[in-house]
Amino acid sequence: LLLTALELHSKKELETRALIVLRHAKATPRSDWKGEEAKRPLLPEGLAHAKSLPPLLAAYGPKVLITSPWKRCHDTVSPYAKQSKKTLVERSQLTELSNKRRPVSTKKVVEHLLGVSKSGLICTHRPALPSVLEPLAQSADQELKAAILDAAGLKPGDFVVLRLTMGAKPKVIDVERCFATVD
Repeated sequence: LLLTALELHSKKELETRALIVLRHAKATPRSDWKGEEAKRPLLPEGLAHAKSLPPLLAAYGPKVLITSPWKRCHDTVSPYAKQSKKTLVERSQLTELSNKRRPVSTKKVVEHLLGVSKSGLICTHRPALPSVLEPLAQSADQELKAAILDAAGLKPGDFVVLRLTMGAKPKVIDVERCFATVD
């Protein structure tokens, strides 16, 4: 056991960081919204869920917070950003529209975050999830790869937490799925 721990330490795989991929909380249905898609808001239950997220997200300690600038994503993550006093970085590449036009740009946002040594969070939309998850799956073994790609089916407010090694080429060594529940 000690030799295994020393080997993992020498490969910088003993210490890990969290990377959270969060689907925005429950939003007003498209069919009920007459305004701009980018401004479609969270429903009251989505807002309640967003307000309940800070303690749960804090357990994983994300330091870098990246979100789609669309209102429903921004409003899902902003309670945690305010409570933790972290800057919320908006990336247009994470919007549904940008991902549809250039999924490679969405993937580049994720690849950049993979290279950061801090724990992080990405909040995006269901249609962008496959593009967000694919680069992460490339950093995992086959079993974990399937669990990561399965997260493309996250429900509103659900998230997946990936544990990444700290080495020069991070590897995903664990995946945990968290489900939205609001009392």
